[in-house]
Amino acid sequence: MNNHKKTYLILILAILILSIFVSLAIKQTNQIKFNKKTQPIINSNTTAIPIDKTDPILGNPGAPITIVEFLNFGVCKEKCRLNQQKLMNFVKQSPKKVRLVWKDAPSGSILLSNNNELAHVTAYCISTQEQGKFWNFIDLLTNTKTKINEDKLYNSFKELGMSESYMKGCLQSDKSTKKISDSFELANTLGLKGDLNLFINNKQIYLDKDRDILEILNRLLEE
Repeated sequence: MNNHKKTYLILILAILILSIFVSLAIKQTNQIKFNKKTQPIINSNTTAIPIDKTDPILGNPGAPITIVEFLNFGVCKEKCRLNQQKLMNFVKQSPKKVRLVWKDAPSGSILLSNNNELAHVTAYCISTQEQGKFWNFIDLLTNTKTKINEDKLYNSFKELGMSESYMKGCLQSDKSTKKISDSFELANTLGLKGDLNLFINNKQIYLDKDRDILEILNRLLEE
């Protein structure tokens, strides 16, 4: 009889221990959250992005693939700057197939005392004088970890051989600030946020933090 009691006790204890493990496993499973919404790489909807003659273009103006970028200097940090470098190099390697169109996406009010807006207006002034140097200017601002301030902007356009008197007049002109203001309004109307937004043939690309921009671009180029 004693042997039977011991067997029953062992069996009950085993069942209790097993129940505890099962309960813990169920609890852990319930805590796992699945993201039911998976964001596609490219938006299926088409958004018409207006392009005018004052927008800087890198690559062949008649290329079959058009990439429009909206960049915000004010929040463009390390990864954003790296993506910008990758984007420009990508276009340079396929100049006949792809063209890159620049759009400003500054934040805040248009005040020249604001380094963010000043950076965008400086870029515009360089493009109106010599568009070829515009992309060199973007390269100088993004191929570095240096903070974008007035000294950085001044040294950059001087390095490109831009006239100081021309830059001073352009930076103070209403036409320059209006161009940036209009570009910002467009970005705002499109509901764009963050540092860098891309549209390929009028379809928005989602630059997820875990996705490599070159992988996305090369895949789209193959399609």
